[in-house]
Amino acid sequence: MAAISTALWSLYSVGIGMLGGLAFHEQPLLGVALGIGLALAVGGISEAVRAIRARRRPGTDRPSGADGRRTAARRSRAGARAGVAGRPRISRPPGAELAVCPGPVRVE
Repeated sequence: MAAISTALWSLYSVGIGMLGGLAFHEQPLLGVALGIGLALAVGGISEAVRAIRARRRPGTDRPSGADGRRTAARRSRAGARAGVAGRPRISRPPGAELAVCPGPVRVE
């Protein structure tokens, strides 16, 4: 199956190249500019659609605004301080992250 899809992708790419070569035979830089512009447009449109769909989806993380909701980063920092879902929080003595060999681990 992978060989078939690889062959189809290769034929597709060669076909696009041949059509582009025929269409922009006299002005190859125009063909390059058009290709880059189309790639940016398709990427921008798909990213805009993804962002719109993420905003409409309930429970997605949005930046904290007038409604006072927390961002994902603030929630994760708060969760790291408090421990996660009843699991013990593991801490190291001050300066242990700077040592070559970390200090002993303490479970609170």
